[in-house]
Amino acid sequence: MPPATSRPWLAAAAVFAVLIATLWFSASRTSHEHDLEALPTMTPEATPTPDVTPTPLSTPTPTTVVEFGASGAPAPPADPKLLAAQLSWSYALIDDPATAPADLDLAGHVQQVAYRRLGSTPAWDEAVAAQLPPELATRALANAAARRSFKGLIPEPPTNMPPWEIIEPESADALLGYCQEAEATFGIPWQYLAAINLIETGMGRIRGLSTAGARGPMQFIAPTWETFGRGGDIDDPHDSIMAAGRYLAYEAANAGGPVAPGSAALLDALWHYNNHDAYVNGVEAYARIMIDDPRAFYGYHQWEIYYWSSEGDIWLPVGWKNDGNETAAEYVAAHPQ
Repeated sequence: MPPATSRPWLAAAAVFAVLIATLWFSASRTSHEHDLEALPTMTPEATPTPDVTPTPLSTPTPTTVVEFGASGAPAPPADPKLLAAQLSWSYALIDDPATAPADLDLAGHVQQVAYRRLGSTPAWDEAVAAQLPPELATRALANAAARRSFKGLIPEPPTNMPPWEIIEPESADALLGYCQEAEATFGIPWQYLAAINLIETGMGRIRGLSTAGARGPMQFIAPTWETFGRGGDIDDPHDSIMAAGRYLAYEAANAGGPVAPGSAALLDALWHYNNHDAYVNGVEAYARIMIDDPRAFYGYHQWEIYYWSSEGDIWLPVGWKNDGNETAAEYVAAHPQ
């Protein structure tokens, strides 16, 4: 196992910002020099590709399923029956390649809020599953389990707002193309790269204002980027995703390969990406969901940034920016959720 150094991990907070929503914890990342000549040429197995979105189709939102809070975000479901109804409604739109972009955006947001509630309320699992067709129930429970994989990384919610700027991500098709290019080049299944992009920065939505720690959509520390970035732009989604594929392939090769989904070598590479078993389990869980259901990628792409704070969940929409000096209590008082 190569040497590693501990550091504050800036937007790996998106592990919680998008999924559980918190930030500022310590993690480990490798920062040593690597022999890239040892990196082999990978021959990836074919993996499913989601359908490209065709002609838009407008779908009105049923007010009996979706309500909105004071912030304008979808309100969390109050009971298992409503949660199941929200998942049924959102999946109907996400699974349909003809869904209009605005409808897909809302469906992903509603789905995310529903899964945030289900993930924190395991007592609802059975009741929610009973309200859904078997195939949807399986997907719902898999997402709840994936979300819960990250529990334990953060002991207490922070009291201050994060020093982040929330930006518009690149399109789903563009990001999917980058992940598939990295798979074709390095052999890392695209679903794992997409899961890391989701977990780290919400598909590139989080831009940290601090110059310390990790940077970019895939969250590299400077020494590792110098080796694996190959002169690219650390803040560019394409360059960052390619560097992640290059890094994971290197670590998987050191572990003996191959990089098939769930292989010991791939899981070892993920552990080197972030030295925490909960992180590895979470990435594996979300990647598996996308392997079984490639359209899930399009729903995840719409997931917004939520910040788990001492005041509860706080939605951070695109355009939000903060220097980190405001307390969560002050922010919620001025911006009711």
